[in-house]
Amino acid sequence: MEEKAKKALSRYLGEHTGPVSLEMLRNFFRKREPEIPDATVNWRLHDLVSSGVLRRVGRGLYANGRAMEFRPELSSRVSKVSK
Repeated sequence: MEEKAKKALSRYLGEHTGPVSLEMLRNFFRKREPEIPDATVNWRLHDLVSSGVLRRVGRGLYANGRAMEFRPELSSRVSKVSK
């Protein structure tokens, strides 16, 4: 997906508070390309999630950016036990 389209998508997501549904994203892509098949939209969403432009927040729901990763800090005691 070209950079210009990614920026347009980011603006579109910024206009909505909270997550955006799969149907809303399909409508976004169809405004730009009316004949785009659902399979192509799904692959584009997959690529956008993989590249960090979008993140999945639920089934069929997307939001801007990467999800935060949980990385617990391990105490020295826990580290010793694991060895």
